[in-house]
Amino acid sequence: MGLMGMGPEQRLLIVDDELSIVQMLEEFFRMEGYETVCAQSAEEALRAVNRNLTEEHAGIDLALLDVNMPGMDGFELCRRIREHLSCPIIFLTARVEDVDQLDGFAAGADDYVLKPFSLEVLGGRVRAHLAREARRGAARRGRRAFAFSMTSRSIMQSVRSRSRSGMLASRLTSRARSSTSSRC
Repeated sequence: MGLMGMGPEQRLLIVDDELSIVQMLEEFFRMEGYETVCAQSAEEALRAVNRNLTEEHAGIDLALLDVNMPGMDGFELCRRIREHLSCPIIFLTARVEDVDQLDGFAAGADDYVLKPFSLEVLGGRVRAHLAREARRGAARRGRRAFAFSMTSRSIMQSVRSRSRSGMLASRLTSRARSSTSSRC
C-alpha cells in the first residue's frame, strides 16, 4: 500500500511515447501500491480510458500525460479525456515555455511537471492531487448530507409551525365560539 492510505484502489493512467519513461513510471507507482494503465500514444490512451469506464468498479483516478507525442499531442488528449473524466491530469513534458504551460492548463490539466523530474517529488504531487480529490468527494458527500439534514429540519419546523398555527387557530375558534355562545 502506498503512502497516506493510497493504494491498489487508486488507478493511474500513464501516457508517454517513450517506452523507458512509461516503464520507469509504471515500476515506481506499482511499488508505491497504485494500479497502472499504460499507453504509448494518445489513441491507445483513449482506448484504455474507454475500456476502464466500462469495467465494473474501475476508472482512472489520475492521469500522467506527455505533451509531445506523434499523432495526437497531449493537449488534445487531455481535452478528450476531460469529456469523460474529471480526475486530476498532470503533464510531464520537456516543454519549458510559459505559453506551453498555459496551453496545458487551458486544455484541462491540473499540474505541469518539467522533465527531467524527481520520482519522489512526482509521487508527492500525485498523492497530493489524489488526497485533494478524496477531500472534495468527502466534502460533497458531507454537503449532501448537510443539505438533507437541513431540508429535513426545515420540513419538520414547517410541520411544527403549521401544527402550532393549526392548534392556535383551533383554540381561537373555540374561544370565539364559547364567547359568542355565552353572550346569548
